[in-house]
Amino acid sequence: MIFAKKEKEVNVLLQQHYDKVMECLQEFKKEIDDFLKNAGEHCHELSFATHLKEHEADEIRRKIQIKLNEGAFLPFYRGDFIQLADMVDKIANRAKNVAQELALECPNVPDNIKGHMRSLCDTVINCFKELEVVIDNILQNKKIVMDGAANVSKLEQEADSIEWKAKRLIFANKELDLSQKRQLKNFFTEISGVADQIENCADRCMLIITKQVV
Repeated sequence: MIFAKKEKEVNVLLQQHYDKVMECLQEFKKEIDDFLKNAGEHCHELSFATHLKEHEADEIRRKIQIKLNEGAFLPFYRGDFIQLADMVDKIANRAKNVAQELALECPNVPDNIKGHMRSLCDTVINCFKELEVVIDNILQNKKIVMDGAANVSKLEQEADSIEWKAKRLIFANKELDLSQKRQLKNFFTEISGVADQIENCADRCMLIITKQVV
């Protein structure tokens, strides 16, 4: 009964952690939208809001580690869940880093590239929504986990495609100098990297379900 209680507490914390990381991504998207629409009028405020959500997610991650170290779940699962929480937390960390760089650098984004940046952020968030399905069913339904992981992979590939199209437009733009092109290229790489990290989390979940007997 004690172990069952601890496992329920970890499940609650995992959901709270996911929700907080989602809030972090949503604040990040607000900053992107504000930057593209209003020339970053509220960029620093929204960057700080993203930072706060990332910090709150980190606090929940620590609580998950404590509960797992107290004996929640079977021993051969504990390390996996600690690593999974760390990996999900890195999603928020990546978003926070891009948010801070955006507020600091204020890159020149041509009009024909703005839509790609918005689409990339939307795809990242949709990718993260699919990860919730995977995490929620990790110890309950292998089929849902596998299907969810496949959906995460498809959305990550979509993010890669948007990133590549944007980069082609960036380097074809004759009004940007080389340093501006490289700056924009790096931003798209970093935003797409959030989707890469989400896929890494889904892959970790796939490894966890291989330990299940049935």
